[in-house]
Amino acid sequence: MDANRWYRSYLTIAAPLLVAGFLASAAANRLAFAAWGLASALAYGLALRWALPRRRRAPARLALIASLTTLGWLVLRHGEALALGVAALLPASEGAS
Repeated sequence: MDANRWYRSYLTIAAPLLVAGFLASAAANRLAFAAWGLASALAYGLALRWALPRRRRAPARLALIASLTTLGWLVLRHGEALALGVAALLPASEGAS
């Protein structure tokens, strides 16, 4: 297995997961989103590491699907705090209707 291929595959998915988790954590003031980002990146990396030598992508895809499902659950649980945080960080412009 080519190491560069693994790193490219990992960073393509893990970087957005981490950024989304940390931004949501900052907006909602909840550490659960940051923990989700870290756990999702770790789960995807482990699944990818296990699957790439065997030329299978299903474990990595399942890890990504489980991570996004967990994010949906977190948004439902902390949606109000997330909405307030996003509204505070990105105030509506005065000219918008």
